Amino acid sequence: MTVSELDHKYDVRPFVEAPVIDTTNDNTVIKLDAIDLSKFEDYPEGSLSRQKLADQLEKTITTSGFFNVVNYGYDLEKLEHLKAVAQSLLKLPDEEKRKYHSGAPTAEEDLENKKKGLGAERGEGYKPKGFWKMKDSVRDSIDHFNFRDAKLEAVFAKKNSEGIYPEVFSAYQKEVNAYYKYVHEVVLRKVLTLCDIILEIPEGTLYGKYFSLTDSVTTSSGGHGRFMLYHPLTENEASKVDGTWLRGHSDISAFSIITSQPILSLQISDYESGEWKYVDYRPNSLVCNIGDALEFLTGGYFKASMHRVSLPPAKQLGYERLVLIDFINPLEDTVIHPTTLASSKLKKVGLHERPEWDKITYKQWDAVKGALLGADGVGDRSTLKYYGRQIERWHYLDKE
Repeated sequence: MTVSELDHKYDVRPFVEAPVIDTTNDNTVIKLDAIDLSKFEDYPEGSLSRQKLADQLEKTITTSGFFNVVNYGYDLEKLEHLKAVAQSLLKLPDEEKRKYHSGAPTAEEDLENKKKGLGAERGEGYKPKGFWKMKDSVRDSIDHFNFRDAKLEAVFAKKNSEGIYPEVFSAYQKEVNAYYKYVHEVVLRKVLTLCDIILEIPEGTLYGKYFSLTDSVTTSSGGHGRFMLYHPLTENEASKVDGTWLRGHSDISAFSIITSQPILSLQISDYESGEWKYVDYRPNSLVCNIGDALEFLTGGYFKASMHRVSLPPAKQLGYERLVLIDFINPLEDTVIHPTTLASSKLKKVGLHERPEWDKITYKQWDAVKGALLGADGVGDRSTLKYYGRQIERWHYLDKE
């Protein structure tokens, strides 16, 4: 079938974004630094261009931990079409989606699944809206669909042929593979090269040792893709949950890379004050943030900041929020401790040892924090500690 025939069959249509609003002089909104990858030049003769980008990235990656990537080279029409596919997948009838649930329909019922595996939040398939208990009997209004191994073409094709995904997803598997593989092999590789420069280690170290892709799941960088759709809350629901769509957290992964959208809803915790600020919309960009794994690997020099999703300003209320996410993990056996890198920069800033932190692998951190996802007492203002590390990254508390 042609693309147009597939689109007609699966009702693939453009996603209706919220209108762009003027945020000039709005002190509740923060504009992220933009890393322009069109200025990234490979090979020795491009070293000056890379150093300039690394200097820019260092200022934001060591404070807010959030930044935009612009001019990254992916065909924007193809990306918009993939968003349309994601919308169709997430708006299938509930009875169809139930065939592909990643776990139990609610967090309370999913506890046993999490003892044996990833559970509904991170397992492959749908997490239905209403899964999480929020506050005052209100449950979440988020549908999401997880998939793994999308960057490994042969592995991903085999999984799709086995019928573990809905037909509408499998019909577009090549588009999914193309986007997620590009993000990893082009965007991530370049960003990690800049991180190498910041850390004063040989260029190619982070990607080559901890994040490269092979033909095998066991020897490739891990993580998963997610299509995520936020449905509007009613006015009554919104008042009960203080206008929060998804509570504050830091990501388990090393990097999270998401599509940008006009709706103002992503908020980050200000590095200095802890105050929540909306992330401003930058058209045609990706939003990137550091996760726990990279913070620990760099001794806390790179910051995995807290973020949450809140309801937008009045002019955008009633609109849905659709995002495509790539959660990127290092190899499971990576020891997420600064001694792993032998970085001269970390030694200069006094973060090369961190004796209070146990020398654990990424797999260990993923297991302990993954088991706590959605649990009471975790998330906003949590100060739980495991392996000498806080479960959530409240950096402004370090300044008190």
